[in-house]
Amino acid sequence: MNRKEFKEALKKLQITQEQFANEVGYSYAAVKGWDIIPKWVPMVLNYKMLLKSFHNTESISTTINILKQLQEKVQNLD
Repeated sequence: MNRKEFKEALKKLQITQEQFANEVGYSYAAVKGWDIIPKWVPMVLNYKMLLKSFHNTESISTTINILKQLQEKVQNLD
């Protein structure tokens, strides 16, 4: 994930970099200064998208797909 993709994911989640930083226990300055996005960030963002999709019962298939993608990414990191 690059910086642009990170910002786009935050926009989809309707959260700011500062909110994301607070949620994951990082300072806003640290998150804002990332030149290279840490490998764990896409997993956290996928998880947040999953949680958001639970609020929309019409998107159960989307939720299942996100879970599968998340599982694959975690397996690839092992």
